[in-house]
Amino acid sequence: MRIISTPDKGRGVFASQPIKIGEVVEISPVLLFTKEEYTQHGQHTALDDYTFVWPDRSGRMGLAMGIGSMFNHHKQPNVSYSINTHTLTITFKTTRHININDELCISYGPESKLWWRNTQVDDDEDDQVKDMSELDLLQCDYGS
Repeated sequence: MRIISTPDKGRGVFASQPIKIGEVVEISPVLLFTKEEYTQHGQHTALDDYTFVWPDRSGRMGLAMGIGSMFNHHKQPNVSYSINTHTLTITFKTTRHININDELCISYGPESKLWWRNTQVDDDEDDQVKDMSELDLLQCDYGS
């Protein structure tokens, strides 16, 4: 995989060779920010565009190291991710075959909830998909 700058989405992750469905393409260690660190500092920096909401309801935010924070959004993603709160990692896995030079994308959530959208998206989408786990695009492992 390689990181390429695109005119419309900025930097993104692209396949340098074909990738089979179900293949793990990245396991990213995560740097966690407390809610206070993030609201006082992180959200006012470029980090705000690269972090994941940590699923333990603490208000923490996670920065995936490696290429984990470089995946762009697509409403029909070809990569899913699994957050492991015990090992502090995010695993990214393909959901379909990826051709050489294809961009690897994840879903950031329902289109109407995306912060950069200026247009109103039909609320029916939110009714159809309550959260990412219903799409089988996000899984959380809270460890034991």
